[in-house]
Amino acid sequence: QSLLLLPPVPDMSMPFNVISLTCTLYAFVIGSIVNTIVRRSEDRIYYQLYPDKKPKRAGQKLKEKLGKLKEKLLGRTVQTENDKVKNEKK
Repeated sequence: QSLLLLPPVPDMSMPFNVISLTCTLYAFVIGSIVNTIVRRSEDRIYYQLYPDKKPKRAGQKLKEKLGKLKEKLLGRTVQTENDKVKNEKK
């Protein structure tokens, strides 16, 4: 006695299900890509308009902290990148 396995019999809803799942996957992937592109360009435009609000890199923060420490130790002022930008605008 053998066990008889029946393969799935296609009915009219199977193509609809495949099309629905495929379209959902494409919409998710394309939506994610568009969202990423829009956010990057939005941030780039914002930072061009307001350069003083641009987040600082780790190296830049370290330079500023070392400059402030040097200023404290030597007793004189050290000009930072933000000060240079502000002075150029005036």
